[in-house]
This record gives sequence, structure tokens and C-alpha cells, in this order.
Amino acid sequence: MSTETFPCDPCCGGELTDCCDNTIPITLTALITITSAGACLAAWDGTMATLTFNAGTSQWEGTATPGCGETMDIAFYCDSEAGDDCEAFRLDWDIPENCTSPTGETELIPDGPGQCTCDPVDADFSTGFDSSCDCCDENGVLMTITITE
Repeated sequence: MSTETFPCDPCCGGELTDCCDNTIPITLTALITITSAGACLAAWDGTMATLTFNAGTSQWEGTATPGCGETMDIAFYCDSEAGDDCEAFRLDWDIPENCTSPTGETELIPDGPGQCTCDPVDADFSTGFDSSCDCCDENGVLMTITITE
């Protein structure tokens, strides 16, 4: 983990300061936890991805590679219109190999009050999805993505 921090002024346009008073490291870690799946997607459990700050999008972005030729694109950011604390963190996810969220939602909010912190950054995002991916065909998969420093 990097101890280097991204200076929030002026590069991030003030968005990050709306979520946290402290600076947030340039590099964060995403941990995928699968809590309900068959054998194929259970192999995704414990997959990690490095998220690196992209000044062009004001997001931390990375790709998890859990296996089977599949990938998961992850973007973590602050939605300054949603509040002024860590509950305004947001996470977008996409599995390009035809995995879909049953609700169509790919933007996640933290799991609930008290489920995130700014110093250090720590936030849990949970969702379900149906898989018709390259190597898996499972429905009702439950997943949590945890973002940490």
C-alpha cells in the first residue's frame, strides 16, 4: 500500500474534500468477497485489484482478474452531491463478459451507516448479479467489494 497521498487542491476539483477532510492515497485496494455462488464464481472470492487515481476522471480505477478470462472493472469516487462524508463514496463495477446486475444497477453506495470511514479509507459495497460469463453460468451471486488504503 502506498503512503503517498493525492493533494486534493486543486487537482481533484474539491470533490474529494466533500467526502473526507483528509487526503486519500493515490493507490487503493479493492477486495472482492463472494458470499453466495456456485463453485465457478466462488473462485473469485478473495480476488484483489489495485485502484489508481485517474486525474482525468477524478476516480480510482482498476481491473480485477479473478480467472477464467474474465475481468471486473472497478471505479471508486466521491459523489459530492450525495453528502459530505464517506457515505458519499460511490463504486461503479462492470464485468464486460456479459455479467449483469439483476436490478441493472452498477453504481453502488456504501452498505449503510457506519459501514465506511475516511481515515483510513474503508468502505463496503454489496450487490447481487447474474452471470452468463465466459466460463460461468450462475444466478443470484452475492458479492461485496471492500475498498481500503
